[in-house]
Order: sequence, then C-alpha cells, then structure tokens
Amino acid sequence: RPEWPGHLAFALAGLSFVVGDMLWLRIFATTACTSHIVFNIFHPVGRTLWLPIRWNAFYVAVNTVYVCRILSERFVHLDAEERAVYQQHFANILDEPEFKMLVALGQWATTESREVVIRKGQRNRRLILIVDGPRPLIELSDRGSSGPKESERLVLSQLDRSSVFGEASFLHGNKPIASVWLEPGTRYIAWDRDELDARLGRDSQAFRGL
Repeated sequence: RPEWPGHLAFALAGLSFVVGDMLWLRIFATTACTSHIVFNIFHPVGRTLWLPIRWNAFYVAVNTVYVCRILSERFVHLDAEERAVYQQHFANILDEPEFKMLVALGQWATTESREVVIRKGQRNRRLILIVDGPRPLIELSDRGSSGPKESERLVLSQLDRSSVFGEASFLHGNKPIASVWLEPGTRYIAWDRDELDARLGRDSQAFRGL
C-alpha cells in the first residue's frame, strides 16, 4: 500500500497556500483532494477509509466548479470589431476578460443621420468611443438641430477616425465646453455615466487610461 499519494496530497495542499493566482490555488487543491482519495483507498492500515474519501470527493467537486468558472471568465472570445477596439485603446490597461465586461456595459450604435452626442453646457451622461466612420465634428458655438455649418466646423483631425469624447466631463463632472456631432455612418460605443459609476467607479482604470 503506497504512501506517496499521501505525501503528494499534503505537499500540494501546502503549495496551494502560497500561490497568488486563484486558478492555480483551485487546481492544486483539487489535485491534493484527489491524492487524499487515492491514499485513503489504499490506506496503510489495510482498509479503505470512507469518511475522508467522501469529504475529499465533495471538495473535488466544489473546486472543479470554481476552476471551470475561472476558466470561463479568463478565456473570452472577442470578435473582429471588439479586438480592434481592444488593441487600439485598452490593450495596455486591461486584460481581455476585463475589456469584455466593459464592452458588455456599453451600447454599440451606428448613426443614420447627423447626431449630436455631447452638447455644450449640458450635463454629460455618456462616454463616447468612436470606432469607425467619418471624423467627428466639434462646435464651440450653439446652433440648431442641423449642426454646425461647413464654414463654422472645426474638424478634430488630430484624433482622426477613432476618438473618445466625454472623458473629462465623465471623470470630473465638468460641463462640456463644446458640442460634438457625428456624421452619418459613424460607428461608436456609448457608456451611461451613472451605470459606470455604479459598476466600475468614476476613477476606473479603464477610463483613466483612455
């Protein structure tokens, strides 16, 4: 009747106490409990000890569930559009599962006509990330619903086609000093300020790094 499963079980249990990653802690704990089961089946006293076997089987089941949950959270699928946004804006500040959670809180939209997404002097409730489309336009003076005239437009060429709007007013609560217009065919993501405050906090790393 071998003793090595018992030594392995206690060694893995001790190792699980010092690892910092929750996934590896669960894996070591699951393997340790499995080794305990093997040891108690072939216990040196000459008979199978069912009490520790049953408890360790229960621990194996619990840890297996958590291992599967952690793996499902860490390994996520990003489609082509999401991956392009991740690589351009979030790769250096978030890992992919965190980004996937962030994207799930936002709303994707494509403008069919000229649309004002931020208006000068009015409380801004959204954070806007331009994904693709024509360059956004900014207007310092207030105009009608048709937006700025050609001669009064200031094109944000330094931000090119992929831009973020509303981050200053989102983070600090300031009223916007200009209106932002999107042309038809602009693809963007919008996050509601109040929802993000509740879920992530106004000083979230995701938005301080944009």
